[in-house]
Amino acid sequence: EDFLLSSGKRSESYIDKYGVLSDAALLKEVSGEMVKLLHVSRKPIVLAGLELGGAMFSTAMSLQSGINTVAVRKQAKEYGTARVIEGADVQSRRIVVVEDVITTGRAVFDAVKTLRAEGAIVNDVVCMILRQDRSRQLMFDHGLRLQPLFHWEMD
Repeated sequence: EDFLLSSGKRSESYIDKYGVLSDAALLKEVSGEMVKLLHVSRKPIVLAGLELGGAMFSTAMSLQSGINTVAVRKQAKEYGTARVIEGADVQSRRIVVVEDVITTGRAVFDAVKTLRAEGAIVNDVVCMILRQDRSRQLMFDHGLRLQPLFHWEMD
């Protein structure tokens, strides 16, 4: 079968992250393993989950670790708070970005740019699955350390 990815690329394989996100026991296990990837120091940190899957993982990670979390939208809603970053204040806080699956890293770069514009200190990214290893080098080139739980090279 042929799948269209958010990157615009086509792939013969697809990772159904919602299979993990919708199974409470599996989500607890996977998010617990993702918590172990965090580079926690004495400075307070906040998890920043990307809409939608990353935010679901960051919430599960927050419940297991006691670390606060925010959600980073792709774009602001036109109602309510009309913010891109929902939750705690991120200014001068050390942020760890949480994503579900990273292929090109585009969504992560957009979120990091938004967080840094709000005064956040962003150096680390954790994800459930890294689809392309070259994304790690791109992250490094932008001052980010990438810690994937799993690697899955694209076909």
